[in-house]
Amino acid sequence: MRRIRIALGSEDGINISPTHLGMAEKFHIYDLWENGDYRFIEKRVNRSPQERKHADPEKRKAVTEILKDCDLFVGRRLSPNFVKLRDNTRFQPVVTEIDTISDFMEELRNFFPHLSDLVKRRKEGEKPKEIPKISKPLKLNHIYGPVPSRRLGFSLGVDLVPYKTCSFDCVYCQLGRTTDKTVERKEWMPTGEVLSQIKEAIDSKGRIDYLTFSGSGEPTLHSRIGWLIREVKKITDIPVAVLTNGSLLFKEDLREELMAADLVVPSLDAATQKSLERVNRPHSSLNIGEIIQGILQFSREFKGRIWLEIMLVKGINDVEEEIEKMVKIVRKMQPDKVHLNTVVRPPSEEFAHPLSISDLERIKASFGQRCEIIAGFKGEREEAYVQDIEGDILELVQRRPVTLSDISHSLGLHQNEVIKYLQVLEEKGKVEAHRFEGRRYYKPGMG
Repeated sequence: MRRIRIALGSEDGINISPTHLGMAEKFHIYDLWENGDYRFIEKRVNRSPQERKHADPEKRKAVTEILKDCDLFVGRRLSPNFVKLRDNTRFQPVVTEIDTISDFMEELRNFFPHLSDLVKRRKEGEKPKEIPKISKPLKLNHIYGPVPSRRLGFSLGVDLVPYKTCSFDCVYCQLGRTTDKTVERKEWMPTGEVLSQIKEAIDSKGRIDYLTFSGSGEPTLHSRIGWLIREVKKITDIPVAVLTNGSLLFKEDLREELMAADLVVPSLDAATQKSLERVNRPHSSLNIGEIIQGILQFSREFKGRIWLEIMLVKGINDVEEEIEKMVKIVRKMQPDKVHLNTVVRPPSEEFAHPLSISDLERIKASFGQRCEIIAGFKGEREEAYVQDIEGDILELVQRRPVTLSDISHSLGLHQNEVIKYLQVLEEKGKVEAHRFEGRRYYKPGMG
């Protein structure tokens, strides 16, 4: 069983010293195991010399000698010596805002897989840049839902990138325009924190039919999505879905990372570069040939289910020639399902208009029996599942016109979740959306 040895400063064995680790009079040593058990090992006197200057290297060297059998160094402050430990040694620094040792160790258990991975990487010679910060209470700011979905039942959303960080800037996006258009894959959100929040949500959220990596940007931009999927599969039988715009599947390492998922839902809204640029407005480095090849290659390698989503915008990517090319791609790809969608929620751009149901039915016939229409026209949507939230939204709207962001911040809900409720309330006529100076505001309806 995997184990991590932890060093923290404490004068009384109850509270963690509020000073830098190296300034504590005594070090308390704990072992934390993979199953969550932890045990106090011993207390060591800090015999390191007084600092002669700030971030004294002699002081750091003496402390690391005293704690040379430990893996994690825990402090209440992010000191210059912690940064030097991170960059130059095998020791993994951790910062905490928690006062007591017992509360800290209880919270630390949630982070074991990620911390163990960091320790392992350091022992192998790597120098990860992350210095985890452990705090409590832990807000589930990377998790939203479960959100009722026609396709996925009750889906617990996992958000891995900052709001509107994406490789596309789609004209139909319900969350508005992309603010950070990028193809850079990196650890946008702290991986250990995300995993801890997933665990907490699984324990407290009731019915969850899918754990869905999607959110407010492109989830595959997170460089450790594969590690997260594998760790999630170790702790739950809930199937894992990844909703992606498919733009980065030409990258071999990403395709490999997604192999642990149960379901991947890539999008393909264009078959030509012209349509790609009109409907998806991609990062300048992306081209349609590479994107299509990546999706095709993934479909050959992936052992789970693939549902291909095609979002059609009136007068942009619904012309006959474009559809014919998409049909040929889909035949090569052979996904388990093809989902036809169109603009049914307020889009990023006012010129993005939906296709009629009759147009969708006509196009559906071209794709064959595996194709279905998923566009949520009036009367074909899920009921909101928490009436109190509907009431809270109505209360906000009745005070003054509010944006999606206003509602999200006021109620502490993810914007993807708020959108579901707004759609229901709009269909009931209880709220109306209006544009003013390029922003969408919601106010009371006539219903």
